[in-house]
Amino acid sequence: MNTPTLILSLILAYIALAGWAVAGEKPRAVATFECIGVEWHAAEGGCELAYRKVGDESWKEALPLWFDPFEKQYRGSIVGLEDGQAYEVRLSPEHGEPVTLEVRTRSNQLPIARTVSLPAGITTEPLVIREGGSEKEGYVLYQADAAGTTIDTKHQAAACIHIEADFVIVRGLRCVNGVRHGIRIGKQHHVVVDGCEVSQWGREAMQGYGERDHGIVSTDGSHHLLIQRCRVSNPNHGTASWGEINPVHKARHPTSNHFHTYGPNAIGLNPGPGSNVIRWNEIFSTNGQYFEDGIGVPRNGHRIGFPGANCDIHQNLICNIHDEAIECDGSDRNVRVWGNYIHDAIKGIVATPAVEGPIYIFRNVLGLCRKHEGQDGSGFVGNGCKGKRAGKVYIFHNTMLPAEPERARVGLWGGYSSGPMRLMSRNNIWHCTDLPYASTVNPPHASNSYDYDLISVPHDAYMHPPTDEALARPLNVGQDNRKNFARGKLHYPPGTQQHGVVAVARYREGHGWDDGKANGRYQLAAGSPGVDQAERLPNFNDGFTGKGPDIGAHERGTRAMKFGLSAAPNRSEREQDAALNDAPRRE
Repeated sequence: MNTPTLILSLILAYIALAGWAVAGEKPRAVATFECIGVEWHAAEGGCELAYRKVGDESWKEALPLWFDPFEKQYRGSIVGLEDGQAYEVRLSPEHGEPVTLEVRTRSNQLPIARTVSLPAGITTEPLVIREGGSEKEGYVLYQADAAGTTIDTKHQAAACIHIEADFVIVRGLRCVNGVRHGIRIGKQHHVVVDGCEVSQWGREAMQGYGERDHGIVSTDGSHHLLIQRCRVSNPNHGTASWGEINPVHKARHPTSNHFHTYGPNAIGLNPGPGSNVIRWNEIFSTNGQYFEDGIGVPRNGHRIGFPGANCDIHQNLICNIHDEAIECDGSDRNVRVWGNYIHDAIKGIVATPAVEGPIYIFRNVLGLCRKHEGQDGSGFVGNGCKGKRAGKVYIFHNTMLPAEPERARVGLWGGYSSGPMRLMSRNNIWHCTDLPYASTVNPPHASNSYDYDLISVPHDAYMHPPTDEALARPLNVGQDNRKNFARGKLHYPPGTQQHGVVAVARYREGHGWDDGKANGRYQLAAGSPGVDQAERLPNFNDGFTGKGPDIGAHERGTRAMKFGLSAAPNRSEREQDAALNDAPRRE
């Protein structure tokens, strides 16, 4: 066989194998209550995604699947679905015939095999659960008494509740004075922690600062966990902020940054297969003891990481954080983070690294962003990678409010030495002092894309040496963003913000933080920059009310956003409306 014939044969063989990959391997779909994640090993070239309820005639368009060049796999998610509903999902590859599969979202109505009613009052013995249910029979529900059940271990037990069985629901318990944790979940699956309150937990490390204990924590290898409608508050010992030297971190990591926070975390699920959901929870402190992280684990960079694959974190209310409010560091394979309200944190949501992806961070709201009282915070969203491996990160329709006197230095910032990669930023409001984006990658990764955002300062403000003095802001001690992202050392892909808007957003009356609550009104005012100016993103802004979608987290003319316990559908719509504002009208 001559050389041209051999080359042609190899090309034809590759095409045949690629076609077999599309036609021969079925896609995999994994559903949560409101989302479906899709994975498919197929030939590269683009793959459209559509969905519909079983029985409907018309298909709805979703965001196309992303192709992972490392695993040669398409991945992506469909969001905003109904629970307990059967859907058809159609994948249309560029090279091959469409493939359709059927998948049902998880139901909020969990089957109960039996109920264990716990006694009213206070008990000092920890609750150890070793009897659970099964997939066939349903869950075993451990239910607090209607008059209230409190487990107060008086600092004599490692945790108030130990869950060591599968298919278990723990509901309505109050947990105080655990030595290390409030609730600890072993290497289990299909465990629900519902409507519990955890406070006054955790050990002292030194000088009044706390250890890295958790209000609610799981062991490595656990999966299919549901943490919902819980309040986690007031650890016994807090952490130093990034604006002061932390003696614990200095002692434990003498060669590292002594300003790094080290202390208690509210909810932490250690690495496992995933399919976890964390929703409708409230995390806060009223005793002055701040958390290190709100939701996450301090084991940064783990290949599996937090929260695992095919997970949702949504509509939580997270406050009083000295590091990240939500820390999604790991694979981030089909992870969705949306509708959370974050207040009083140095950083909002991070995915550093996002090893596999894609992760979707959308329609979240950040209020007060500060490092320490009187010191500006770092920013809303952080992203980065280790080495050459990086997954896709989608950042859509988030809002940074103009909190004062402190506010974020940067909107979206890079982590680790290689900075953000394979990132798409669309339709966000970045209200910050210095930069909407900060990246030290040179040359910038070709797949980074920033556009259609409403930014308070030009994206290239630091690309050249300053001609005048920087904006006067409070002194920052410790890590300083102006040193990390210095003028003249920032790099952006060509075409950045071709459709972006450089302006300050104007909001409807009543937005912001009100009497310690996120009031749910974050729509832009009539005539504000950003109204009807967002890019159309199928499945992520289908329900717009004007000529086009609005930039930011809250579309004008839609109902008030809900966070924490008020977001849970455990009351009638009438009762929920009474607890929140009435549905806003379009001006």
